[in-house]
Amino acid sequence: MEDQNAHKNAAGKDRGDYKGMGLPAEKQPKSGQQCDEYPFRTTLEGAASKDWDFSVRAVDRSDNAGAGSRLKLYVLHERILRWDAGLADPQRSNDAYWVNVRYSIR
Repeated sequence: MEDQNAHKNAAGKDRGDYKGMGLPAEKQPKSGQQCDEYPFRTTLEGAASKDWDFSVRAVDRSDNAGAGSRLKLYVLHERILRWDAGLADPQRSNDAYWVNVRYSIR
């Protein structure tokens, strides 16, 4: 989990592997905000992977925590399983799912 946070935060702070490509200074998280990412960090394509592109944005800390809690409940309720690369044919054997994300700009 720590490596995942470091990877996401480097993009949010425009440093490390993301120097010159991360959030510019005026869009970096301010007090009361966090850096949120899409696709979700918990997905195979999310910010936890250095092999995929992802986007980041500064959002209100409580909004980010609430969205994360709702996503966790959704995954648990719908019994969505972790990706298992050890299966004989992981692309076919693992379940795929889509999440429709709606947002509004305040």
